[in-house]
Amino acid sequence: MHRMVWVGALLLVVGQAAGKEKMIPLSAQDAEALRGKTVALTQHEPPSFMAMTAGKASFALFGAAAMASAGNELVRQNGVADPAGLVRDQLGGALGQAFGAQLLPLDATPTKAVKPAELARLHADADYVLDVRSGGWNYAYFATQWGRYWVGYSVQVMLVETANKRVVSNLACAANTINDGEPPTREALHADQARLLKHVTAALGAR
Repeated sequence: MHRMVWVGALLLVVGQAAGKEKMIPLSAQDAEALRGKTVALTQHEPPSFMAMTAGKASFALFGAAAMASAGNELVRQNGVADPAGLVRDQLGGALGQAFGAQLLPLDATPTKAVKPAELARLHADADYVLDVRSGGWNYAYFATQWGRYWVGYSVQVMLVETANKRVVSNLACAANTINDGEPPTREALHADQARLLKHVTAALGAR
């Protein structure tokens, strides 16, 4: 999503829901209250990248472990970035541009905190906490075309008012390449230090 589109997403909850949490749009009153306030930025460890192939999919739970292991190794060896960073940069920039919010430096250490109260306590020095974490990312083969693959990504975004530990906005979005033209092969996604996979995951984060 582009910068101003993310503001619209916060206000209108645009996008495909991809989480269990209730979607909460940012009210006009809360949007106005953001002006000039400080916003802390969190980061999280990325979830396992699920590299789903036909062979691994046939082994149930053992297959899922193998998918995660292969996917994590692919991400680690090739430096595939978690798209949550791109989403956070875009959305944080949008909050500053649209509402004049003052962004604090990004957390140096990833946090495991996900509940509003935990996040508020973590950044009691800020007026708000912008928490962005990836819900999942993967590639998978097409059931009717095993040699071709699609890529998926989901993200959860929450804005918490620290003074009262209140969630002022919450949204989840998901995107994939299932309908995006000619699907690539697994070899193409892996080639040149996963160059194509990096491009696609970044593009999904920017949708």
